[in-house]
Amino acid sequence: MAQGSAHIEFFGYRRNAVALMKSFDMLALPSWEEGIPRCLMESMAAEVSVIGWDIPGNRELVEHGVTGLLFRPERPQRVAEVILEIIDNPERAKDMTHRDRETARSRFSTTRMADDYAALYEECSRSSS
Repeated sequence: MAQGSAHIEFFGYRRNAVALMKSFDMLALPSWEEGIPRCLMESMAAEVSVIGWDIPGNRELVEHGVTGLLFRPERPQRVAEVILEIIDNPERAKDMTHRDRETARSRFSTTRMADDYAALYEECSRSSS
């Protein structure tokens, strides 16, 4: 939703999703089940406010009130309330987006993930010897 605008646009599939994501004010992921959602990671890295249902995959990425906002799936009407929390508290949202960017970079960057895989392979090769 554009700053000061009163509309939401649904774009469908886009090849330039990451570039488009950087223009978002927030990303809402009301999903019942997730692994570790890449769209949340990408939004966090792009400094976009993130909100999502309080489910295991989302909790891996988002610390409620620190790097984004989570809400209980059994209360879907809470989505609107949480969106308004972000809109009505732009300074708090900005603080969370700065922290979520650092979380995404420190825990889920390609370099960090490659290092973690290399360490896992090393550990597995030592234990199989």
